[in-house]
Amino acid sequence: MLPIVLCAALLSCGQASVSIAGDDCGQSQAPVERRACLEALMAKTGREVERVEGQLRSRITLWARDSADIRESLALFEQDRVAYRAYRQAHCALEASSAVGSNDASDTRIACEAGLDRGWIETIEGALERFELGD
Repeated sequence: MLPIVLCAALLSCGQASVSIAGDDCGQSQAPVERRACLEALMAKTGREVERVEGQLRSRITLWARDSADIRESLALFEQDRVAYRAYRQAHCALEASSAVGSNDASDTRIACEAGLDRGWIETIEGALERFELGD
């Protein structure tokens, strides 16, 4: 059985991903332009998350294993998805709390979420390779 391990990977790369996402929408931009850029980045990463999660769900469904293994892996993936979203929400709230009282709090949260989503996408893409398709 190949369970998907998420939290350790996200904890190790989370901080780097957050700063990279924030850098995508330069600090030198006007606040309105930066916000628009961050929101577009978040929408883009959100669509990509949905796409790769769907791919993994399909890959597990077509996995060359018995149906009990497939059901278990699908259930584990669903638990992983829920845990990731809870982690992202809590971690990015903490990140944004460092900017409370300024206009940067919501920008910090958005950049954090986009950065963590990038790490999640990489995690899912890695998992895709471990589930061999049936004939």
